[in-house]
Amino acid sequence: MPRAHYVSCGYYTAAAAGTGVAVPMAGDTFNVPNFNDSSGYLENFWVEGASTDWVSIKSPRMHDNNQGMRMQVSTNFVNPLLPWGAYQALTSGDTPTVSIDETAAATGAIAAIYSFDDLPGVQPRLDTWADVAARIVAISGVQVNLGAVGAIGAYSAGAAINSTYDNFQSDADYALLGWLTSASVLAIAVSGQDTGNLKVGGPGIADPKVTRNFFVEMDQRTGRASIPLIAANNKGGTLVFQTDHAAQAAQNVTLIMAELK
Repeated sequence: MPRAHYVSCGYYTAAAAGTGVAVPMAGDTFNVPNFNDSSGYLENFWVEGASTDWVSIKSPRMHDNNQGMRMQVSTNFVNPLLPWGAYQALTSGDTPTVSIDETAAATGAIAAIYSFDDLPGVQPRLDTWADVAARIVAISGVQVNLGAVGAIGAYSAGAAINSTYDNFQSDADYALLGWLTSASVLAIAVSGQDTGNLKVGGPGIADPKVTRNFFVEMDQRTGRASIPLIAANNKGGTLVFQTDHAAQAAQNVTLIMAELK
């Protein structure tokens, strides 16, 4: 039973103050995939935008199809909006409506983490903090220089985790605990063979209190294995991305990784 999670992002550009449905970033979707007779969860979501007033995620298969999860936000918040562990159950094949309200002509963006106890067709490597903590040999701060986000609705080109510095220990496994960024963006994501080629990630806020132990906190608060394991031998094909509500300059991200025994 392959446990899996991934982040999906989208945006809405308002010509004037008003509300619109979020358009997924290239390659993303807010539609719920088909999954087996187990459980699927909307674990959390967050937003970014200088004029964003509120966001909502709704569906007749959730609480209601009128307001749903309607969350007031402050500008450029980029923090999880749900209490960890207070997930919204997902229904296989559902098509939630994701809306963003802007107070002026501007672009707002939203990111959400979907997770599943059994998602067919992928084989991510995820572990629990209890297992990871007992196996830590050393901590590595892996800096990756990310390219620019060229346009609204896009991700940066993927940069391999060893593209800036290559200090990985051969044949070792590493747990991805969190990350640090040099500038705030909507989301940071990592994808490769060990993530099942899904984008695992979270907020790109330049606040270490939010991001340094993101996957550890997700694991501990939800009780579901959430910490990605990445083999050093797969470093060249494990890519890091950034995306934002606007074009974004190149920046550095540091992945906080634990070498495991």
